[in-house]
Amino acid sequence: MATGLNDNAGLDVACDLLSGPAAELRERVETWIVPGLDGVGAQKMGKGEAEFSFTAIKFAVLATINTWYSQMQSQQGKICTVTDDTGTATANVLVKRISQLSRVPAITAAAPLQLRGMVQIEAEKMN
Repeated sequence: MATGLNDNAGLDVACDLLSGPAAELRERVETWIVPGLDGVGAQKMGKGEAEFSFTAIKFAVLATINTWYSQMQSQQGKICTVTDDTGTATANVLVKRISQLSRVPAITAAAPLQLRGMVQIEAEKMN
């Protein structure tokens, strides 16, 4: 897939830019204290804590940006494959939140009446 999100059920949401990379799973450690005892207790909880945020950008006309945003919103709550700007594909990413759409005029040589649509995506790498 090109840069963007794929919900592994047939919907690809292509982006012109998608900052990355996704976070990797890392060992979680739980610590605790017991009143009256010196020191702390610790326990390994397995791998997790792979939350991250990235920015998705699309350059297009207004109608295309609105459709792109609707498709992005439909990915919220799904486990997707994310392909970032560098071509790195990360599977099993839970899309937790898609931010409000930001639309800004973007003057390009190819199409002077384009907009830049941008969203922040909060996600978490599953195993």
